[in-house]
Amino acid sequence: SRAATDATWELVDRSGRRIAADEVPAMRALRTGQVIRNQVVGLRDGRDEHRWLQVNAQPFTVDQNKTRIVVTFTDITAQELARRDAESTSELLSTIVETIPDAVAAYDAEGRLVFFNAALSALYSKSADAIRLGARLEDILRAGLANGQYPAAGDTIEEQEAWLARRLALHKSPPETPVLQHLDDGRWLQIRERVSKSGLIVGIRSDITALKAAENRVRVAAERDALTGLVNRKTFAERMEATLETLQAGDGSGAVVVLDIDNFKDVNDTLGHNGGDAFLQEVATRLTENCRAGDTIARLGGDEFALLLPPEVYSRSLALSTVSAIVERVCAPLDIAGRRLYPKMSAGVVLYPDDGRTAADLLKNADVAIYARQHEGRNGVSLYDPALKQQLSRRSELSARLREAIANDQVDVAFQAQVNLHTGEHVAFEALARWCLDGTMISPSEFVPIAEEFSMAKELDRLILRKSAALLARLKARGYEPGRVAINLSTDTLGDPLLVTTVGSVLEPHGITFNDLEIEVTECVVIERSHEKIRANLAETRERGALVALDDFGTGYASLRHLKTLRVDTLKIDQTFVRGVLRDRGDATIVKAIINIARSLNIGVVAEGIESERQALFLASQGCRIGQGYLFHKPESDIEELVRHLDGWRWNR
Repeated sequence: SRAATDATWELVDRSGRRIAADEVPAMRALRTGQVIRNQVVGLRDGRDEHRWLQVNAQPFTVDQNKTRIVVTFTDITAQELARRDAESTSELLSTIVETIPDAVAAYDAEGRLVFFNAALSALYSKSADAIRLGARLEDILRAGLANGQYPAAGDTIEEQEAWLARRLALHKSPPETPVLQHLDDGRWLQIRERVSKSGLIVGIRSDITALKAAENRVRVAAERDALTGLVNRKTFAERMEATLETLQAGDGSGAVVVLDIDNFKDVNDTLGHNGGDAFLQEVATRLTENCRAGDTIARLGGDEFALLLPPEVYSRSLALSTVSAIVERVCAPLDIAGRRLYPKMSAGVVLYPDDGRTAADLLKNADVAIYARQHEGRNGVSLYDPALKQQLSRRSELSARLREAIANDQVDVAFQAQVNLHTGEHVAFEALARWCLDGTMISPSEFVPIAEEFSMAKELDRLILRKSAALLARLKARGYEPGRVAINLSTDTLGDPLLVTTVGSVLEPHGITFNDLEIEVTECVVIERSHEKIRANLAETRERGALVALDDFGTGYASLRHLKTLRVDTLKIDQTFVRGVLRDRGDATIVKAIINIARSLNIGVVAEGIESERQALFLASQGCRIGQGYLFHKPESDIEELVRHLDGWRWNR
C-alpha cells in the first residue's frame, strides 16, 4: 500500500489501468472483509517499467473493534512477462492465419474441430452452419452432402456413404500426397493433412481452381486441334487403342473412317488461307452435327478428318450406308466469303477388329481404302479390301523402281506409225514409253500415272523427249522423212513456265526443232487450275512450229469451248470407241460426231487402236484421214525395224 503512494511507483491492473487507493487489494480486504487470492497487480514507474506481483490478503478480527490483515506479495514478473509473450504470439499467429486465403482447420483425435479460420467457412459455404468449435468432421461433411456440395459423392445414399467412409479414412490416416476435392460450384480444392506430435490432425485446404483450369487448357491444347476444336491425331489414336482394348472383353465391331476434302487446294487458291480455314471449320461443324454424341471426330491434319464409330453390330453394308449419309450431309453447298462452294469428300472405311487390331493398322488400312476411292474418281466412300493393300504395295514398289529407272536412263521409247487411210502412206510416228522391269514389260497405263502421282512426270517427259529426238535424228540421218513425232506430255510439264525453253534445250543437240513435234495433251488438262498457263505454253509451242493434239478425245471432260480456247490441230479418237465401231451403234455414232466436229472446226483427226481392215475402211469412209494401230504397225524401238517400215512401205487397202 505504501508502494502505491510512492511518488516513483503507481499500482496498475493487468490492463495497465491505475488502481485507485480504495481498490488496492489489501485496502479492499480490510474494507470488505473479503479474502483476496492470487490477484495480479503491477508496479509501474515513470519510465513505464513494470514489476508484477501476486497478492493474497487474509483479513481476521482481533476483537470487535479491530481487524487485522495478512498480506503476501509474490514477485511473478518473469511468469507474467512469459504469459504476455505467449498471448502476443498467439494473437499474431491468429492474425496471420486469418489473413491467408487457404482454409486452416485442426481436429482432435476424436475428429472434433478445435481450431479453424474464417476461410474454412468461406470455402465450404453450404456447410458453414455446421462449422463450429467442437463439431465433428463427420457432421460437417454430412451437412455438405445434404446440400449437394460434393458432386463426386454420387447421387444415391449408398454412393454417398461409401464416399464419406473413404474421406474419413483419409482424414484419420492422411496420405503423403494431397487429396483433390471437387465442389459443386466448379471449384477444386487441394487438401493436405498431417498429424501433429500432440495428436491433432491439422489440415490446409487450398483453392486450386485456376491451376486446374490452366492444366485443362494445356491438356486441351495437347489433345485438340487449334483450328477446329476437334481431337487431334494423337488423341484419336489413343481413343482407338482404348476402344480396341475394351472390345476384347465383348462382342461387336465398330468403324474407323478417314475423310479427305477433294481439291481443297483449289479453295485456298481461290479464297486464300483465311477462307480455307473457314471452310475447314465449317466441315468440322457439320461432321459434329451429323455424328452421334458417342462418336469421336478428329482432324488428323490439313484437309484430313477421321471418325471413330463406337462398337456396335456393324456390317460392311451398314457402315457404308452410315458413312455415305454423313458425307452427303457434310457436302451440302455452303457459303464462304461470299462464294458458294460445293464440298466433295473421299472417305475410306475400315471395320474393327476385322480390318485391324491396332490403331496404326486401322489408320493405315483406312488410308488404303481412301486411296482406292480417290483413284476411282474421288467424291465417295470405299470400304477397305485386302486386295487394295496389295495394289498399293505394288504401286509403292513400282514408284521406287521407276525413279531408279529414270535416273539410270532405263525407260525406253518406241515409235508407232500413223498412216493415211486414203493413200496408205506413212505420215508420222507417235512416241510411246516402254519400261521393262526384271524381264517383264510394265504397261504405260500403270507406270505413267505412278510417275505423275510421285512427282516424276517431268523427269519422265524429258527422258522420252530426249530419246525420241535422238531416234528421230538417226532416221533423218539415214535419209528418211519420218514426219512429225507425237509426244504426250504431262500436266506438270505443260504447266511449267519454262516449258518452251526446256523442250528447245532437249531438241537442239539432236538437230530437231519444234516443226518435228506434235504435242499431245489429254482432256483432263483443259480443266486443270493451271489451264491458262498451259494454254499460253501450247500457244507458244505452236508459234515455234509444233502441232497440238487432244488425245483420247471423248473420254474426258473437254467441251467445244475448250477446243476453241486450246486451239488444237488434231483430235485423236480414243481406241475404246474405235474397237466397238463395227458392233456398237453408240460407238459408231460417237466416232461420226467427232469426225464431223473436227471437220467443222478444220481440225485433223487420228483414229487410234485400229486392228482390222474393216475398222480402217469404215473410218476412212466417214472422213477420218489418219489411222494408227496394230493393223499397220506395232511399236518399235529398233531403228532397223523402223527403217524397214519406212523403206517404201504403204498400206494396201
